[in-house]
Amino acid sequence: MDSETCSVDVDGITRFMVNATVWEFERSIEWSSWDQRSPRPLDVGKGGIIWDVGAATHFVCEPSKSLSDPGKYIALYIETFGKVESEKAQSAVPELLKEFMAYAQRELKCPER
Repeated sequence: MDSETCSVDVDGITRFMVNATVWEFERSIEWSSWDQRSPRPLDVGKGGIIWDVGAATHFVCEPSKSLSDPGKYIALYIETFGKVESEKAQSAVPELLKEFMAYAQRELKCPER
């Protein structure tokens, strides 16, 4: 598993964070850690979810050829922190997640699907 995180701090406090993690097997990707946030489905990537101040999804870059043969599955999440208006975050985050996914696909040179 390889992972990269980028955060934006304002006055020394993290206010926005994005994360991309490469998984070898799609079955390893799960979002149960956000269950307490009551996420709803989001039509971005595969298995996209959105909650009051964030969203997550994943996409296939290189599929596994068999159950034991690793592939390249990319999990992405975006989250805001601090005093963020939930409605504003929920309207902005889906488009940001789409752009983040397109950027990751392009930078990782994933084939078009």
